Amino acid sequence: MKAPKINPDLAEVTGLLLGDGCLSHYYTSNGVERFEIAFTGYFREKEYYEKFVKKVFQKYFQVNGYLRLRNDNSVRYHVKHIDSFKFFKELGVKVGEKKIVRLPGIIKSNPNLWVPFVRGIFDAEGSIYRRYSKKYKGHTKTYNNLLVAQIKMNCSLSFMSFIKSVLNKYHIKSNKITQIGPTQILRITHQKEILKFLKIFNPKVKNAPLDTRRYTL
Repeated sequence: MKAPKINPDLAEVTGLLLGDGCLSHYYTSNGVERFEIAFTGYFREKEYYEKFVKKVFQKYFQVNGYLRLRNDNSVRYHVKHIDSFKFFKELGVKVGEKKIVRLPGIIKSNPNLWVPFVRGIFDAEGSIYRRYSKKYKGHTKTYNNLLVAQIKMNCSLSFMSFIKSVLNKYHIKSNKITQIGPTQILRITHQKEILKFLKIFNPKVKNAPLDTRRYTL
């Protein structure tokens, strides 16, 4: 089949794949060569995979894949299909273990793909949580009604800097990028900026344990 051109749907799936997925090339015990794409998410994301991710593969690659819930409260989506494997590999998604994620050049060069790509990254590696404080080490966390939006992932600094620059393009203020080992962390702590982020980027996976509508942002 003819490979599809990158578009907003595929950019979002690329972001999700860089965070929660992997490409695998291997041989079965009887010597059959396999090309596989696998995503692993939290069980609450099952509807997202059913209604969006799976439909993207059906529309652009004519393949269904296999979606299932696992006993560890996770959802797993497998696609064993060489054409879709090659598509994401040629975008720059590494085969095998992702140690440090790097930005696909075609995403960086096309502003029309930035919002859906960041949406996919946030759906995979983002969270919204209530801010907390601790008086001293070992003290119980004290929560308040202020929220934090965060993206935390093992990636290059240039990758996270790109995400920050996209937020800046849409006039969303974010904090300075912090690094812990190979992990880059970007947070939005101003409450109105979080609301702006949710309105513009509209993450499909509401992975926060809170209903943000309860808060005046």
